[in-house]
Amino acid sequence: MTLKQPDMELKDYKAAICGISCFCDKVTPPPRASEEPVYFEDEELDAYKGIAADGYTPAQVAEFEEVLTTMRPAEVGEWLHSLHLRTINLPASLAGKAAALMGNGHLSGGQDNKKPFCEF
Repeated sequence: MTLKQPDMELKDYKAAICGISCFCDKVTPPPRASEEPVYFEDEELDAYKGIAADGYTPAQVAEFEEVLTTMRPAEVGEWLHSLHLRTINLPASLAGKAAALMGNGHLSGGQDNKKPFCEF
């Protein structure tokens, strides 16, 4: 999803992304046209742009998990925002872990964890 209005109001931004975003409740301000993603020493994840949340191999999921488990819980929302800006989907199997780190178990996509957490 491309947000065409770089200066849209936060409430409008939340409405636009809540259906596709994994971090609706923890949303940061809307991305500006010039906004650059923040990297968490995870540049290698750029290779996974556009892969479906349930389309990763176990080795690829392990790469995401390594980044996720080495960051502070307070950084998880910003990391998810960075993935969003980079059009990288979080592997569905890591949704629960990311949500737990953020303190919002309801973000996990359901109890069976089969729904994509953050798919673009």
